[in-house]
Amino acid sequence: PRDHEKYYKAISKCKFSNESLDKVLRQCYIGLTVDSTTVIEAALNNIPMIQIYNDKYKRFLDLTGTGMSIKVSSNNELIETVIKLFNKEEYNTALAHSKNAIQSCFLNIGSSINNIEKMMMMHDNH
Repeated sequence: PRDHEKYYKAISKCKFSNESLDKVLRQCYIGLTVDSTTVIEAALNNIPMIQIYNDKYKRFLDLTGTGMSIKVSSNNELIETVIKLFNKEEYNTALAHSKNAIQSCFLNIGSSINNIEKMMMMHDNH
């Protein structure tokens, strides 16, 4: 069972903002999420993103395989990854992976749109 009091205490220290996600992300050194497309926004803003994976989740938007985010599965792994990202070389490597992944993602989307357009034109000509 969860210690709800512990969570409420931790959440009460959080400050919420009405700023856009982009503006909030630009103030971050690294990002942390469980299952969110925030990984994509972080990549677009050059922020390394850590995804916490837990076996309890049946559905999980895992963007770690693309290099867009770094997957961790435990508290210890999370702490080790955060510490590692404070090393400039590791941080730059994570940024490079993320940048390559987001570029590939958009290139693939662009290519798919072009293919769909060609198929629609072929369909219209028949």
